[in-house]
Amino acid sequence: MNHSREDTLGDNLREQLLFFDENGTDIINTYPNLADRMHLNKFIATYRHHIGQYLERSGNNAEEKYVWIGSKVTIRYEAEGDEETLTIVLPHQVDVELGHISFLSPVGQHLLLSENGHRIEIDSPAGKYWITVVNVSD
Repeated sequence: MNHSREDTLGDNLREQLLFFDENGTDIINTYPNLADRMHLNKFIATYRHHIGQYLERSGNNAEEKYVWIGSKVTIRYEAEGDEETLTIVLPHQVDVELGHISFLSPVGQHLLLSENGHRIEIDSPAGKYWITVVNVSD
């Protein structure tokens, strides 16, 4: 593995842990529904756990290419066959014109921690559809 890539990713993931330490409760509390807050709390805890596992393995040839916050992900919409590249970002970094989507969005939540080749069903306000992860880069 390229050490500079690994070091940069590790630094980014450590920054994300700090972000969640400082802002996680505020993000969760923006959801008025208790069930939604509980789901988001579990979702963030799972993500943080995976960061910890990655950081423990880094330097030990951890070759996984998971989708993290900050990753660029090329997806294919199965119904149309169209591809799109998205960047998963924190809520305050969203820019739809640049393809920057929040990790809290329906697509962002499903893409987080996925890998190349994963087929994902998205249940969005616009309806259900399937996407496939074509490429992950960070």
